[in-house]
Amino acid sequence: MKKPFDGHSYGDASAKTAIIMMHGFGANSADLIGLAHEIDPNKQFAWYFPNAPFPLMWSGSFAWFPSDTAKQEQAINGDYFDKLDELYDPGIEQSLLLLKKIISDFHHQNWVFAGFSQGSMMALRLALEPEIQAKALILFSCALFGRPILQELLKNKEDRFPILQSHGTYDQVLTIDSALRLKNFLTESGHQVTWYSFNGGHEIDSGALSLAKQILAKLSADLLP
Repeated sequence: MKKPFDGHSYGDASAKTAIIMMHGFGANSADLIGLAHEIDPNKQFAWYFPNAPFPLMWSGSFAWFPSDTAKQEQAINGDYFDKLDELYDPGIEQSLLLLKKIISDFHHQNWVFAGFSQGSMMALRLALEPEIQAKALILFSCALFGRPILQELLKNKEDRFPILQSHGTYDQVLTIDSALRLKNFLTESGHQVTWYSFNGGHEIDSGALSLAKQILAKLSADLLP
């Protein structure tokens, strides 16, 4: 019997390929379920939507980091996220443990990691962990963060996997410049990045969903015996 986790699931629990989709700062596990219905209407994959481990001041809202309540208030009202390139928080490590437990508890052959905003940052960190083997990475509204740690992880990570990165050109939360820095960072490390920008803000548009659907369809075809 599969062990429960704090969140929602969708699709075929016995599928060979599973996707962990991570919500943004201040949201919860229900926030992105609708994306799975659009990307995978025939339920070909197993989808997991976990809650981040750190509750915020509003009911039903969570964060992947920071773990400290004072820093959470700074993130909500101040400039906590202004220096993302150098950002590190111990909450990231706790969040990684939560995500790795899902991987160990649900025995799928292939894993894809995806997320929006702060959730996409966690998807990236998880995919680069030494013991994790990602088949693809889907980053909706991500930005370069914690560069020194990412550089160290990439230095010791031989696996390369396709990456979809989408971003709104008018995003005022995570700027398009920060997203382009991430794209260049990943490309220079040898990853194949499908870049998609659109006239929008901090959001996921229909074009990004179509590309996500394509990358999963190609993955399925590539994994056929």
